[in-house]
Amino acid sequence: MVKKHLEFLKPMTFFINLKKLKSVNKGLILLLIMGLALLLRFYKLTQAPPSLYWEEVALGYDAYSLLKTGKDHRGNSWPIVYLESYMDFKPPLYAYTLIPSIAVFGLNNFSVRFPSALFGSLTVLVICFLSKELFKSMNDPGSGKSYDPGSMGLLAALLLAISPWHLQFSRAAFEANLALFLVLTGTLFFIKALKKQFFLLASAFCFALSLYAYHGARVFSFLFVLFLGLIFLKRILRMNKIILIITLILGLGLSLPLLKAINSGQVKQRFQETSVFATQEPVIETNKKIEEDKNTWWAKIVHHRFFGYSRLFFNQYLSHFNGAYLFLSGDLNPRHSIQEFGQLYHWEIISLILGSVYLLKNIKQKHSQLIIGWLLIGLIPGAITKAAPHSLRTIFSLPAFIIISALGLAQLIDFLKNKRILLTTYYLLLTIELIFYLHFYYHHYPKLYSDYWQYGYQEAVTYVKENQDKYESIYFTDDQGRPYMYYLFYSQMEPEKAQEYIEPYRFLPDIPQIGKVYFDKDLGEDFDLVVGSDQEFSSGRLIKAINFLNGKIAFEIREK
Repeated sequence: MVKKHLEFLKPMTFFINLKKLKSVNKGLILLLIMGLALLLRFYKLTQAPPSLYWEEVALGYDAYSLLKTGKDHRGNSWPIVYLESYMDFKPPLYAYTLIPSIAVFGLNNFSVRFPSALFGSLTVLVICFLSKELFKSMNDPGSGKSYDPGSMGLLAALLLAISPWHLQFSRAAFEANLALFLVLTGTLFFIKALKKQFFLLASAFCFALSLYAYHGARVFSFLFVLFLGLIFLKRILRMNKIILIITLILGLGLSLPLLKAINSGQVKQRFQETSVFATQEPVIETNKKIEEDKNTWWAKIVHHRFFGYSRLFFNQYLSHFNGAYLFLSGDLNPRHSIQEFGQLYHWEIISLILGSVYLLKNIKQKHSQLIIGWLLIGLIPGAITKAAPHSLRTIFSLPAFIIISALGLAQLIDFLKNKRILLTTYYLLLTIELIFYLHFYYHHYPKLYSDYWQYGYQEAVTYVKENQDKYESIYFTDDQGRPYMYYLFYSQMEPEKAQEYIEPYRFLPDIPQIGKVYFDKDLGEDFDLVVGSDQEFSSGRLIKAINFLNGKIAFEIREK
């Protein structure tokens, strides 16, 4: 009787006997998974997150400027190595993907996020094919178990499609999301190249391109390509030498502009701002201990700064295995996590353990080594930079987490396939948590954290644009950060005109003035119109109050 009442849940168990399905049915399932991935990434794309944060408007306006003038907003012609932006020197590739998007949809919130949502969805497709290739050679000789590669590909695609970690970065203009797509695609082509060598050229192209998408890829891609070369060295050496030489030339040729810039002031500045090895705390600590030990020769060895920096690195590295970070609250930055959920679902604790045990039992297999090595290397960009654990900088580890989780989930399903009640209970828990996550993401997250997404700028700038002809001077507060870029973006100022205004200040991180609009109070004593933050100004007639979605005041617009 119980089984009879549970018949309606049979569709949820499609992947138990997936290997018995025809290829056309697997194609249909993949189509449904891709439909789900697209829906979760494009639904209310401009409302959740509730607005563009400052990196997004910078990428958008630079792309708009390149489209209109062939120069970024600071006047640099078709930059290759970096965009000056806020003088934080962003990799330029995402801005270039925005050019066709802005050309089609115009300069707006949707066009800026469109490429990220699109490449995020395509990443789901790529991980399906990559997992299929990996599982073709993976099995458990001890137990006699093997898993249908096509089924495992679909399962990995489904897990990535609903992943909180991946959804968070696919729904905003995060450059790392594009880099992840390129890295995953490069890996797929590399695995295929082990059988069909010409794919090696496509792999080199994707990995080299990832270096221009995100800073973290410049660490991960370099280390991961070396790792792939080491574990598959014998098979690579058997490849056609002409293909190997052309691949090497292609990879180095595309990377050459970055290699030339490695000693530039921009790279050094970025290192000082983000690297844990730039902090002086270990030096100060070790010098203090050496002094306490009377500056003896052995004290200088025992308390050498190398050990201080090593300890700092490993503390940062291991913080990414913290249970609260992975399964409970996620990244502490509300732009990187919705705070109520971890980077992974609670139920993935079991699947990750089972998947990890499986891989360790089969560690002699090259593809098991690849997945484990992928996970470990993917955490390095977060360990060598500040503010760990950091889900954005370690996004390259996500595919490994997903593949391990898919492997563990397949084992759990296989174990419970004849225990319908237990299996149904597990499915219900999985479904309920997904529903809870989506409810919190779409209904609560935008309201609770709209201030972290600089909500209110669009409305404030729109008011200024529509009324600026009435006033001689206007002040726009910088309390919410980067006001000049929001003004350029939402006023849609012609880039040629903007470049003229910016030229005198082009080497400043923030532009203090554009025409009659001032972003620095020190540039003038009296303003006819003021856009201030809460309680920044109390004089003048209040014209309009703009609130964050939680009801708190974002901006007050007052006139003299």
